[in-house]
Amino acid sequence: MVQGPEGRTQADKRESRDGGEPTNVPRSLCATSLYSSGILPVDGFFEWKAIKGLKAKQPFAIAMRDGSPFAIAGIWENWRDLASGEWQRTFAIITVPPYELLAQIHDRMPAILGRADYDRWLSDESDPRDLLRPFPSELMRMWPISTRVNKPENDEASILDPVTTLVA
Repeated sequence: MVQGPEGRTQADKRESRDGGEPTNVPRSLCATSLYSSGILPVDGFFEWKAIKGLKAKQPFAIAMRDGSPFAIAGIWENWRDLASGEWQRTFAIITVPPYELLAQIHDRMPAILGRADYDRWLSDESDPRDLLRPFPSELMRMWPISTRVNKPENDEASILDPVTTLVA
């Protein structure tokens, strides 16, 4: 574990605020008082599958079968940057083992919360970890999409159009 400012365990996977290596937060810390629970509303997410013999990875879109929005479990905290004295807010998405279909392309997925679990996840309950489980695969769908998704400037709905999977 990497210790951040004020002796706190580093929570942000993508960016380390203390110059050390970024790290994942162990599941055992997700229910501690160091972090506040949060919900990230989304209508889908992306994962990439490595294809043997190709440099490019095949992106996939993952969403609810009925197209409805859903919530991903997260944790957040406020902390003061010791160098600047400014307050910062960081957020981390909680991941869990993937459901069957997604396991074909990735070893983890965001922790998706059922609507009935939102209040409990956001409450002060000391240990809601049983909510951090793979979401039922029969409620979701996954399809290959264009590698154009790899460039942020390609921010258009057609990126979600199904394509033929890359082959080596």
